[in-house]
Amino acid sequence: AFDDDSGEGTQNSLIADFIIPASGTYYVIATRYQQAAGATTGRFRWELEGSGNAFADVPEHVARLSFGSAVTGSIDEITPEALYAFFATEEDVITVTMNRGDGDLDPALSILDADGRSLATSANENGAQSARIERFIIPQTGIYYIRVSRFEAPGIPTSGSYVLVLAQMIEEATTP
Repeated sequence: AFDDDSGEGTQNSLIADFIIPASGTYYVIATRYQQAAGATTGRFRWELEGSGNAFADVPEHVARLSFGSAVTGSIDEITPEALYAFFATEEDVITVTMNRGDGDLDPALSILDADGRSLATSANENGAQSARIERFIIPQTGIYYIRVSRFEAPGIPTSGSYVLVLAQMIEEATTP
């Protein structure tokens, strides 16, 4: 994020409503107009104000995922589905994969928005060993959910373990 002069007064900077996308170390660089080529000097005051946790509205029983993580679980008659929450930024491109570990599980998965509305569903055929949503583009910054379950064929409930992977696709810049 970058800002010049949108704060109170004519020469104050302000970055508001920036959501830190993941835990880790972040740096703030304070400089002057035109940076090294600039001619202004003087003192400044820097403030950081926390506005809360992006996961505050996520139920406690829902596991959190970050990009590049993999988790295991099981789908059966007692647990026919599970939810996982993750934070993403607008225009992030993600791929979600659910692979069967054992049993006869016929995996199915969906990406849901923060209100639980389905945004994408795996195109799974009956009997497949994996489900995948590939290159999904996040529509806006915020919390999303992954719902893992099983393909529901009439009278044939499947069960077994799975491995779920959440990956962020990084587009490499090409030079002309």
